[in-house]
Amino acid sequence: MGQEPKSARQKGILMSTGAWIIIVIVIIVILAVLAFVFMNRRATARRARAEKIRQEATERAAELDRKEAEANAMAAQAQDARAEADRLESVSAEQRQRDRRCSHGRRGCTAQGRPSRPRRAGPRRS
Repeated sequence: MGQEPKSARQKGILMSTGAWIIIVIVIIVILAVLAFVFMNRRATARRARAEKIRQEATERAAELDRKEAEANAMAAQAQDARAEADRLESVSAEQRQRDRRCSHGRRGCTAQGRPSRPRRAGPRRS
């Protein structure tokens, strides 16, 4: 049998410089791809969170707008009620004034110019 090679170079295990350069380039490319994928996932997660926050803000703004519209409607109803109360108070005051004085200006007159107490035909007391 023949003599077996004893060194790595003789066995063909030793790699050339060009092979080492190719391995280093492949490793760098793999690391770059992994870094890109990792960064892209984080960016996607950030975008999803930002979209969720935007959606919540939009919903909150819509809710506040709805509540503001309800408050404005209630304020308008309250103002209408105050105006109606003022109108009724005015009508009531006018009615009380009419009840106190008739068209001829005498107190105690009920209506159509007739006094509330009938006058006596006899002599007047002093």
